[in-house]
Amino acid sequence: MADQSSTFHILGRYPELAQNKDFIKWLRTYGGQVWHETQPNDDGNLTVVVQSNARLNMFAALLRRDISNADKGLITHKVVRTAEIDLTKQGVAQTAAVAAVLNQAGISNNNQVHAIRPVVDFRSDPPSVAWEVEVNDGNTIKKFRVDGPNKLVKLNYSGLTPVEPLNPLADELIPPTSDYLASNELHHLSTWRATAQQMVGSVTSPTDRAAAIFFSVRQRMAYDGNILNIDKFVWSDNLTINWNGWKGICDEWAVVQITLLRSLGIPAVLKFLTWHNGTESVAHACLEWSDNVYWRHMDALWNAFDNRAVYRENGAMNVTVMDADYPLDSRYNGLAWGAQDYPNDEKLYHYGDFLINPAYPGNQRWGYSY
Repeated sequence: MADQSSTFHILGRYPELAQNKDFIKWLRTYGGQVWHETQPNDDGNLTVVVQSNARLNMFAALLRRDISNADKGLITHKVVRTAEIDLTKQGVAQTAAVAAVLNQAGISNNNQVHAIRPVVDFRSDPPSVAWEVEVNDGNTIKKFRVDGPNKLVKLNYSGLTPVEPLNPLADELIPPTSDYLASNELHHLSTWRATAQQMVGSVTSPTDRAAAIFFSVRQRMAYDGNILNIDKFVWSDNLTINWNGWKGICDEWAVVQITLLRSLGIPAVLKFLTWHNGTESVAHACLEWSDNVYWRHMDALWNAFDNRAVYRENGAMNVTVMDADYPLDSRYNGLAWGAQDYPNDEKLYHYGDFLINPAYPGNQRWGYSY
């Protein structure tokens, strides 16, 4: 949703950073919504970069991931270093970086820009800033890094065409008795069943399999609000995993988890949430899955497994819930928060391409609201 890309979600993903005094002070001064994280390197180091509301200032943090207790389902992070960065004093502006990439790629249409994200390198002192720009040439996502004037590097392609898994099981083997097990424009079960099987390994119970999916997604996916229009639509699993490289915001995280669960025969369904954080209105997406007896909550972004109260426990007020069922990409053809919704592009408008029950903003639910 338009306000889904929220720094409030850093509290769920990286509580160590959300409680950092320097970050709290910066956020109170500048405000910020758009943020992203990088994948950990071989040393377990990753960066989280938050842009101010005016996009003229940034807060960056170097974190170290500890997976020494991964066998117990525990992942922790330590804030190693932070920096406040004035973008007006950097060697190259965002607009200049984008122009350089479009020229290099031979693209004249700004609509083909896929993502623009600032990249912070803590190996220098002070940390250096570059721009990572992705463009869509119609077949793949071409990625470039701009370090300064006349310093443009072409990176590896991403966004490859989905590859069918080895020995895929036919979807017919798991009858879609309801929408909670169905393939559709968001969820391509046969494509990602092999990936789900690899994640769960030899465990067999629905609860153990769901926990394995939850833990794997926590490690593999990255939050990224810099992908253009990522906050205006719910992107499909194929787009999120292939085109975006396992990146997205909360609803893409939920979609991927749902696909992986459904591909193993575990019913799962999308939920849209709204709440207030002080004067800020926050939108969020999570999911519920069935263990064949009860519907249980899952949110890998918030490190919450069967804990609907996690948002309230972290300060969310007036939490309401909507069931987002029966997605159909052709159901709506119009504007979504100022962006055109095109049918059959696997980017679905929250309030036009789903059957929402009850209507926005939803209603209070046990666990989530009280």
